[in-house]
Amino acid sequence: MGTDTLPGITTAKVTKLQNLRTAWIATSESQGESATAAQIARAELRTFVKTTADRKAAIQLAADAQWPHTDKANAGIRREFGLSPIIPFIV
Repeated sequence: MGTDTLPGITTAKVTKLQNLRTAWIATSESQGESATAAQIARAELRTFVKTTADRKAAIQLAADAQWPHTDKANAGIRREFGLSPIIPFIV
């Protein structure tokens, strides 16, 4: 610290302000880390949703091949797989 002082600004006030500034910087960094963690979590969620949708489509394609829409007897099982009983599955 220099020798210049302002009227009414004591060493205790300067120390308190320095501590508040340090706390503010730490909080700011923490918020940045939280934002980064949230971005990563959202990216992981998007990947999980895409993977799940891809796996669902693969299962539906396999069910469509195993129980074709052309056989009316397959209507019930096709509904269980979320497939139309009367038209083929389209990805």
